[in-house]
Amino acid sequence: MKRTLNFKASRLTLACLFFSSFLSFGQKQISSNNHAWTVVNFKLKLNDKWAIPLEYQWRRHNFYEDWQQSLLRVGAEYTLPSKISLTGGYGWIRTYVYGDQPISHDFN
Repeated sequence: MKRTLNFKASRLTLACLFFSSFLSFGQKQISSNNHAWTVVNFKLKLNDKWAIPLEYQWRRHNFYEDWQQSLLRVGAEYTLPSKISLTGGYGWIRTYVYGDQPISHDFN
């Protein structure tokens, strides 16, 4: 009997939390920004231990109309005998002025 009551109480609590989320209100919407991101990941395996990972992200504002960010990452990856990978590398990010609350200038 005790187990049944706990199960019913848990279901009731979960149902109350779920339905109360429809009654809560968030903050006022200040701006509307629509973004689209395209990500390309590539890994060049040199041998069983070494690889070169490469990633490029093309981030656009207004569904590809305006630049938001350009992000490039490249590195060197070493795989240990225990199948754990260690990666070190370089990342370059270019951020552009975009959106309803823009930054003052583009920067790297």
